[in-house]
Amino acid sequence: MKKIDRIVLGPSAKYFRPEMRKKRYELMEPASAVYMLAPFVNLSPDLRERVISDEMADGRAVWSDMPATINGLQVTVLACREWGAFMLGDRMIVLPHYPLQSVEVRIPEAVPIIEERTINAKYRVIKMDGDGLIHFAPAHRNHQLNAGTVTQLVDFHITLTARTRTSLVN
Repeated sequence: MKKIDRIVLGPSAKYFRPEMRKKRYELMEPASAVYMLAPFVNLSPDLRERVISDEMADGRAVWSDMPATINGLQVTVLACREWGAFMLGDRMIVLPHYPLQSVEVRIPEAVPIIEERTINAKYRVIKMDGDGLIHFAPAHRNHQLNAGTVTQLVDFHITLTARTRTSLVN
């Protein structure tokens, strides 16, 4: 039966069977008919994310373009309608209910947190444009702060004047 389920349902079959086994002691007649309802069991978002990953690894066409509304703007996103998930940037968002009918997302505007911190980080020269411009990049892009949070360090560029050039040389 497992082999047949794997052929008919695909990689999702291995996630349906444990869910059905949880219900084996509920009084249902006949018990074998309950396993026919396996494809209609509501899987959790975590399990559906694993199903999507397994189907992608299996070479199935999981993602398709779908019109969506994000903060009132009409856009097209990659969506997995069957499992109720869509891609926002490089992140997969699995919704609580599936199959996916439409996508409408409201993202609250980010309010920057402004704090003064001293960060000691190593930077290296990545490029020099002639004698006048130097480009620097951090040795490690992510930097751990005291509270356990992480911030990203940025590249910066310095335009050298005659005065700064002589002070760097000396």
